[in-house]
Amino acid sequence: MKKLILLIMFLLVINLASAQIAVREVLSQPEKVEPGQKITLRITLDNIGDDDIKNIGIKIDLSNLPFAPVESATEKLIDKIEEDDSRTIYFNLIALPEAEPRIYKVPLKLTYNNLTKDSLISISVESKPKLDLTLESSEVVKINDNGKIIVKIINLGLV
Repeated sequence: MKKLILLIMFLLVINLASAQIAVREVLSQPEKVEPGQKITLRITLDNIGDDDIKNIGIKIDLSNLPFAPVESATEKLIDKIEEDDSRTIYFNLIALPEAEPRIYKVPLKLTYNNLTKDSLISISVESKPKLDLTLESSEVVKINDNGKIIVKIINLGLV
C-alpha cells in the first residue's frame, strides 16, 4: 500500500513538473498612458511544458493602484493551452485621473493544476504639461518705450 501511495505521489509530481506556463510577452497600447486615458494590456502565455494545460486563471491586482477595469474584469480564465502553444489575453483598463506620472508595478497571478505563480508587470503613466500664456497687463504705450508688462503662465495639464 505504501508503495502504491508513493508511486501515485511520484507520478503527480512528475505531471506537475511537466506542465508549465510562462509569460512570454506583455504589451500595452498605448505604451505610456496619461491620467484618464484607456489602456489595453496584451499578455501572451506560453505552454512550455510537455502536456496540455486546462483551466488557467490569470489575475491582475489593481487594489492599491490608480487603474480600473473597463468593459472587462481583472481576472480571466483560459480553457486550455495545448503543448508548445500560446494564448493571448487582453485587459482593458483606464488610468484614474489622480494617477501620478511614474511606472506602476502590477501584480500578476497565474493559477493552474493547483499551482500559483506570482509575477509583476508594469504600466507607465506619463503626462506632458500644457502651458498657456496670457498678457495680464501692460504699461507700454508706444514702440521703443520702456514699460512694465505682466505675463501669466498657466499649466492646463496634469503635471
